[in-house]
Amino acid sequence: MKDNKFSIIELEWETNFYGISSAKVLLNSQLTEKEIMEVKDLVSKYKFITFVNINNNPVNNRLLASIGAFYTDINLELEKKLSIDKLTQQELPVKASQPKVDGLVELAENAFSLSRFYNVKELYPKNRQVYAEWVKNSFNRKDKIICYYKEKQHCAFLINSLSNGYSVSELLAVDPALAGKGIASKLLNSVEKYLLDNNIELLKAGTQVNNIQSLMFHIRRGFVFTKTYSYHTIIKDLV
Repeated sequence: MKDNKFSIIELEWETNFYGISSAKVLLNSQLTEKEIMEVKDLVSKYKFITFVNINNNPVNNRLLASIGAFYTDINLELEKKLSIDKLTQQELPVKASQPKVDGLVELAENAFSLSRFYNVKELYPKNRQVYAEWVKNSFNRKDKIICYYKEKQHCAFLINSLSNGYSVSELLAVDPALAGKGIASKLLNSVEKYLLDNNIELLKAGTQVNNIQSLMFHIRRGFVFTKTYSYHTIIKDLV
């Protein structure tokens, strides 16, 4: 780290999952050419590096391209201040340390078509399994809450992480057979009620800039835009 302008985080989960050394670099403010070369040297030991350009700084985008990092995604961060006055009843169960629920992992295998993980073709086919693994790793976790809905062989779910004073909606998926029934809103209503009951009043979410359906859903539900992140990747020496 240099004057908090950037930070480097080793990614243990990604290293184990993909079988290659992985790290994430957060670019907190605008860098110089000298500083981006310093970053490049510091992460040279890793094979899979994800750069997160906070607020999509255009100078940083150019500098990242100059060291061989390619653009993979732009993510929008949204947040909502929860209020009991604007909340309907909790319609579905929400639970921390939720045991495995049949059908959720299978839904996650095909539910997410827009993803920065899929844009790194060198990670195929493991990158197509990321969300299924994400769901598996969310069961029986005290720091995760899961709300789900099942109707015969079809299901939907919303997974949130819990932090100090706020919660982040990580994954929301609805089986296409359940589309148009308001299931996503029921999931979110139920999670919001759970959070308020546990004295959490701030809910955050993220979505890809090209995921218009997700973006419009969150806006309708009272979320507001807070910042953007552009993602860039260097991946090397896989052969």
